[in-house]
Amino acid sequence: MRKTASAVMATLVGAGTAAMIAIPASAAAPPGCSSVITPGSPHGFYFVQTEFDANSANVTGGSTQAYVGKAVAEVALRTNQNNYSITTDDGKDVYKPGFAYYLGIDQDGDSATMDAIDNLFYEPQSYGTGVWHSGSSTGGVYDFMGTLAQFKSANPDAKITEFDANYGPGLAADDTVSMKSMTFHDCRYIFAAENLPPNATFTLNSGGDQNYRTFGFNAGNSSDPEGQALTYSWKFGDGSPTGHGAVVKHTYPAQKGRSYFATLTVSDGVNSTSTTRKVLVH
Repeated sequence: MRKTASAVMATLVGAGTAAMIAIPASAAAPPGCSSVITPGSPHGFYFVQTEFDANSANVTGGSTQAYVGKAVAEVALRTNQNNYSITTDDGKDVYKPGFAYYLGIDQDGDSATMDAIDNLFYEPQSYGTGVWHSGSSTGGVYDFMGTLAQFKSANPDAKITEFDANYGPGLAADDTVSMKSMTFHDCRYIFAAENLPPNATFTLNSGGDQNYRTFGFNAGNSSDPEGQALTYSWKFGDGSPTGHGAVVKHTYPAQKGRSYFATLTVSDGVNSTSTTRKVLVH
């Protein structure tokens, strides 16, 4: 079932509690599949009862529902459990009682119809690794409980309309899950208070060139505080085309005693950092 109301309603059942939460309607996924999610740059994510520290989104249980997630354009349901994961900054088990990975589901892939099952929850602390269940139930029994492969086999046209991590009410107000990242299909989203610039550094050597004209440049020790993938560009200071890649070689003109200034620029897709070193051609 694809929800036709202005908000999607989902039922979380965990640790003996149930709650209704309102989630924004599905919208086209914005660019930035693998991005740092910050309050100032949410990339389409929504937050309720969530606070950021330097390197995580802290979802706190209590009297109201807490969740962080994103509506997406309908995409086919993938069955590999690795497509849906959450990591914590301190490496502790993220799945406390009442906490779940949630998927909004269009059961038959037809947005014009109403379906019996419109969401799935993953609560391994209650039901075991790899076991998902529907929010809907009949006679106290979930309408679905099993693996994603089993759900896909029974519903081959099923699509996903949103995903989120949510924490049920009725828990201690200071009971918090600190999420470092969240994976959805091929995307890994990192949570941080702000997207910090990367660190740029490089080494150079003559690479065995006795004329000291050809140098190797290595930016492998550059890093990003949030662990984002980096891109590298090089200006060699002699008017030659820009170089690209973490490790490059460059040959300078045959002008003995000439000095050049090589500049590395490292980018995480949002912020860039540059550093410059002097190169002496013998």
